[in-house]
Amino acid sequence: MKKQWYAAVAVPLIILTGSCSRDESGDVNPNPVDSNYVITTSYINLGEVDAGNLAIGKSNNPVLRDYGQQLVNDHTQAQAELAETTRNMGYRLPAETDQKHKEMAAMLAQLDGRTFDSTFIYKMLEGHQEALVIQENEISGGRSPALRNYASRILPVIKKHEALADSIAHHLFPMKE
Repeated sequence: MKKQWYAAVAVPLIILTGSCSRDESGDVNPNPVDSNYVITTSYINLGEVDAGNLAIGKSNNPVLRDYGQQLVNDHTQAQAELAETTRNMGYRLPAETDQKHKEMAAMLAQLDGRTFDSTFIYKMLEGHQEALVIQENEISGGRSPALRNYASRILPVIKKHEALADSIAHHLFPMKE
């Protein structure tokens, strides 16, 4: 009976404490939830910088060029903050974005004029809605306090980008009823 009790309590305790090792800053070392968040957020930041640069270079609309510049500025800063946040946590941030964002950039690069503008702004609206969910999931389910804090700091920026994309889309490309 005593051995069964030990096995029932000690084994889960060993597994639990083994999966929660901490680094010198006190943050939980990489785990699947936080690792996925870090890599995905890094890809988003890098992809938004690329997309913003496309808008700056391809759009004839000053509102979209300004929006593109804001994306470049804010996501460059967000990436730098993510790098600083994860510096002592065992994560390696990617140097370039993922295939999904590369394909979006390649598709946008083939477009011109109003077609570029409308496709760009709707892709930004869609992407920022997706990014909102990712940040909210980290805030509610991430294990690292530092990453939850980062997600809380970046969430208002993403909300601002999403709201601005929505406003631009409705202003430049109103839906006809």
